[in-house]
Amino acid sequence: MAKAHNDAMDRLDHLEKRVDIIDDRLSRIEGDVATLKSDVATLKSNVATLQLDVATIKETLSEVKISLARISAMLDISDIRSFVERAHTDIYKWTVTIIAVVGAIYFGMQKATPVLQSSLSTALSAPQQSAAAPAPPAPAPRQ
Repeated sequence: MAKAHNDAMDRLDHLEKRVDIIDDRLSRIEGDVATLKSDVATLKSNVATLQLDVATIKETLSEVKISLARISAMLDISDIRSFVERAHTDIYKWTVTIIAVVGAIYFGMQKATPVLQSSLSTALSAPQQSAAAPAPPAPAPRQ
């Protein structure tokens, strides 16, 4: 009977140890659940703050869009943009026009140089002859 009593006591001690282990685990789980609740509450407040920030950003973005529309209306930005897009081709056109004019003047002077030299030589010899003979009088106007 003593052995049966000892076996029963051993089982009871073993059960008490198991209950203590389970109780410790349960306490840790309860602590983890409390921590999770706290973390979830913190996350909720952070999400609420983010939602407010997003709303503020949307509001500010809307104000920026309105301001840009006003500036665009005042400055007529679409015309400025199209002018800038055309400007580089206009610069090329002006450059080509100036080069063409300069080239025409240069080549015109090259062709005119022999004619000028011959007319200059005849003009230099002509004053000596014209000094000897006076110019004929101009005809009188008819009535």
